[in-house]
Amino acid sequence: MKKISKSPFFYKRIFPFIFAIPFLLFAIIPFQDGQHPPPPFFFLIPGIVWVVFLALWWQLYRGLADEVLDAGDSLLITLQGKQHQVPFNNIINVSATMMMNPPMVTLRLRIAGPFGRDISFLPNQKRQIRLWKGNDFVNELVDRIDAQRQMQGRKRL
Repeated sequence: MKKISKSPFFYKRIFPFIFAIPFLLFAIIPFQDGQHPPPPFFFLIPGIVWVVFLALWWQLYRGLADEVLDAGDSLLITLQGKQHQVPFNNIINVSATMMMNPPMVTLRLRIAGPFGRDISFLPNQKRQIRLWKGNDFVNELVDRIDAQRQMQGRKRL
């Protein structure tokens, strides 16, 4: 089996804390003089920004698969210590975010598994800046899924 994903450890566990540092400094520094604390609305905008960040982070990175292995005719997906094997004939669509850091691949499943109908992971590849040509990794995965579907279609006939 070949590993086709990168670990999302940094984006799931470390990045939120790094992003919190400027907000904590913003909240602590005004109280350093001890004479004139800032008015309460002083913290309103940073608080709103922090809540929006958390919502976006939760939506984008919380559900990333920890590991995706290529098993030939299926993908073995690991998320939070649980594994699920997704056969290629259960994958409807493969999409990639090209202009996002980190690039992500999302699989849409025909039948939802224990991780839901959409499974996202970070591909284990070098960055490509080819806006209109597509992603080589995704294109190869789509070709393999399509070949698997065609083989199964021929077996039914």
